[in-house]
Amino acid sequence: MDKSNRYAVRLADGTLIGPVDLHKVKQLLRSGQVTIHDRIALIGETFLPIHEYPELTAIAASSEAHPPEHNHAQAWGLDDEEDVFAGLQPIRVFFPDPEEPETAQVAQYSGMLEKVPFSSLFYFFFSRKQTGRLLLKGPQHTREIFFEKGLPQGVELLTETDDLEQRLLMRRACTLEQLSQGLQKLASLGGSLGNHLIALGFIDPYLLYEVLQEQFREQLLSCFSWLEGRYFFFVNERPKKTEIPFRIECLDTLKQGIYKNCDLQRLQWALEPYYNRPVNKTPNPQVNIEQLSLSPQEARIYNFVGRTETLWELIQKVIRMGVADQLSAHQFLFFLGRVELLLFDGKFLGPRIQDEIRLLEGHSLSSSS
Repeated sequence: MDKSNRYAVRLADGTLIGPVDLHKVKQLLRSGQVTIHDRIALIGETFLPIHEYPELTAIAASSEAHPPEHNHAQAWGLDDEEDVFAGLQPIRVFFPDPEEPETAQVAQYSGMLEKVPFSSLFYFFFSRKQTGRLLLKGPQHTREIFFEKGLPQGVELLTETDDLEQRLLMRRACTLEQLSQGLQKLASLGGSLGNHLIALGFIDPYLLYEVLQEQFREQLLSCFSWLEGRYFFFVNERPKKTEIPFRIECLDTLKQGIYKNCDLQRLQWALEPYYNRPVNKTPNPQVNIEQLSLSPQEARIYNFVGRTETLWELIQKVIRMGVADQLSAHQFLFFLGRVELLLFDGKFLGPRIQDEIRLLEGHSLSSSS
């Protein structure tokens, strides 16, 4: 669909909806999810009050006169308004009942991935050297990641089938018969499949380490694709079992997570509020540009920063000069924004995200004092 037919809605509380077409905007107005007090923009343009769009004014006025009834508990998939999550502001994304509702009470901080995406959380834990357990709850899956002084230590797939067996067979690390014997030992003695395969002499320890590290990295990267759900962080919680010390380059993982899981539409959605604003470099004591091992293409894009009046002009200049295509330009600039090496209109990327991150910092400081 052409960009001119795509809209973004910014609610009065700062929540963003979109990109959506005009028909969807009208539906949101009629349902009362969007009101005359909110703002709408064509993708790439400035947010304006709804009364600036004649085709929407009448619908908004009618909805104000006859507001629809909402069941907030039902919208969240809750039993009643007394549920532990009833105090959270509902958004237009269904989230099922958590399996362990007490997590909302004992976690040092929690929030919605719609407001603080995993890329923000990952950078926050790395740059602030956080230690603890991050619990991610999505509509279909639940995951658990442990951090030690900002470095990810392990990923648990709490509601998914472990794919280690398939990986071992694909890498020809062991035969199907050997794997079956290892699984029998696991069923009778417990422990870990890898340790049993090593004890039986079926697999080389170094090869097992490579397979486990590859699995760990892919599981970690897949978290960047989550668009909805909730997160809970438990400061200073450590895994009950000993985790293998994998070598993970956090900044490279962050970049790859963004590059592999953020398509152009999602990146445009994130950067659209700043298209008509200046973008400039800024020093970051936590991240030095030399740490990022920029490719020649990325280095050229970085050199253009600060030489145009707006972010949109920067992107168009990069494309026009053949430095990068639209997707690559958006990916790299979004990454630089996420690691706080760019200021967009004098601010870090995503003011609402930064507000919540500051709250996280407050919790971590108070817990460590």
